[in-house]
Amino acid sequence: MFKDAAERLSVQALLNCYWRETGLGEHRPRTALAPALQALCPCADVLELRLQPLDQLIWVPLAYHSPTGRHRISGPIVTSKADGYQPLPSELLASLLLCDLAERFKGGHLPADSGDILALFLQSMATMRGFLAQRQADLADLFAAHVNFYHAEQALLVGHQTHPAPKSRQGFSAGESEHFSPEAAARCRLHWWLLAPGLIKQSASQGAKPTAMLREWLLAQTALSQRARDTLVQQERWELLPLHAWQARHLLGRESIQKLIAAGQLLDLGEQGEPLWPTSSIRTLAAPNVPWMFKCSLSVAITNSVRINQFRECLRGELGCLLWQSSLGDELKQRFPTLRPVNDPAWLTLEVEGQVLDEATCILRDNPFAADAPVTCMAALCQDHPQQPGNRFTELLSVLATREGISSQQAAERWLAGFITVAVEPMLALYLEYGMAFEAHQQNTLIELENLWPARFWVRDNQGFYYIEERAGRVLQQVPELAGAAESVGPQAFVDERFHYYFFHNTLFGLINAMGHSGLVDERPLLRQLRTALEVIDARYPHNSLLAPVLNAASLPYKGNLLTRLAGIDELVAPLTEQSVYVQLNNPLWEVRDGASA
Repeated sequence: MFKDAAERLSVQALLNCYWRETGLGEHRPRTALAPALQALCPCADVLELRLQPLDQLIWVPLAYHSPTGRHRISGPIVTSKADGYQPLPSELLASLLLCDLAERFKGGHLPADSGDILALFLQSMATMRGFLAQRQADLADLFAAHVNFYHAEQALLVGHQTHPAPKSRQGFSAGESEHFSPEAAARCRLHWWLLAPGLIKQSASQGAKPTAMLREWLLAQTALSQRARDTLVQQERWELLPLHAWQARHLLGRESIQKLIAAGQLLDLGEQGEPLWPTSSIRTLAAPNVPWMFKCSLSVAITNSVRINQFRECLRGELGCLLWQSSLGDELKQRFPTLRPVNDPAWLTLEVEGQVLDEATCILRDNPFAADAPVTCMAALCQDHPQQPGNRFTELLSVLATREGISSQQAAERWLAGFITVAVEPMLALYLEYGMAFEAHQQNTLIELENLWPARFWVRDNQGFYYIEERAGRVLQQVPELAGAAESVGPQAFVDERFHYYFFHNTLFGLINAMGHSGLVDERPLLRQLRTALEVIDARYPHNSLLAPVLNAASLPYKGNLLTRLAGIDELVAPLTEQSVYVQLNNPLWEVRDGASA
């Protein structure tokens, strides 16, 4: 068996990446294996892989084989040797998988050196192990049916379940990771700089300047030192800039910052105000009764990117908020009352000699969630329990089935029907009628529950709000700047591809996959239920290009997180059309069509 849960979950994520993104591996029933090998494999299903360049055979026992393609493994993973078979240590398995990829893509568009990814995998596994140890006493609460927004944001202990290094953090030391990470139930204060007039560049969709709102808010805090309070009163025309505490320390060593301090133009107030909760993005800080979430720049590589706020992201948030505050926005809110954006209406940064310092940029995000808000990001709802089979749906569907006097399968089907009503139908109407698309993967989407049933769907992170050239005429007429510096308008074919991955593969198929992983539900009836609902929507919008492949193609585009990492792409700074490596993945809705054998 695996040494611990972090090892099993890390290997499982890497393997799911590998066989999804390469299409390699042969699914075998355990009974087809040699007797000596059967004795080492405890599960009914096994995946057989032949790894290059050593022509190494390995067998992966599958505790759950999913029609949506993300499987659960059970140790030990076994390899052949001269006189039989032996368990394969996770570090060696990861090295063999990555060497195999390097060999297969040698001379192609991906670099052949896989050592960096192996280091990230090992770091991620060690980090996850630490988080699980820290939160062991909280697991029952974090995987309960009822979890509020703030606890759910700090419950993502497993992370992205098809990423080779879901807990990789390049930049944090071990102590800093514990102090600043949501998975460690961290609380941390913002670090504040007070700057002479003319050094802050800022904007907001409407209302007062961000610096004026922040000054009023900070002065109302009881957790404000007397020195900082006196300084704010004395320098009434100076402007405040909030920074992530790690980032402030990182930037204080910069020559340009030291020059400002030496010239008396920057007063370092230090960490002030009430402690905030790091959310699932790590760099975004929030707390109940605080009117904003603070999305700070953070010069730390977290999974795929160094998390620095770019000007185009700031502009997208501001303009997107303007759109939802406009007459067209009023129409959208009236037509789709169960769908809401979490807007990013304001931003501010440091500008020195005409140069904006992106690493000091902070985006102010609306905070619509009360302390007990029954809202959770889809990723936290769908992640595997680290110490036992199942996930939050195991508890949630059991409670619903008992309360309603129905089976778990019926509870799942009713839950999915509610999700289709509150989330899928409005998301697709926005897309097909208004040309509005969201990077709606599981971390960027939030489900609000009432009595544990879906009630409202929230989308967040303006970085991924896009508009379709061919369909977004009314939107662009209302806010024409979206087609300019915001760089948020793209051609239909490109946005279709991205939406196929983010909303269908990642969120919808991931949701059905999680219900299957609960141990209570058969995924195939849920897939047929989703397909039927999509057929109705497709008939409503004849000849649309989005749903035709979802219903009629054997495969759909899928972002290969492992291959993207091997390509060395930072998705936040890469050109829009080159942000990721995409592959084709089996379409489970095609496999449950009428007459299909599945």
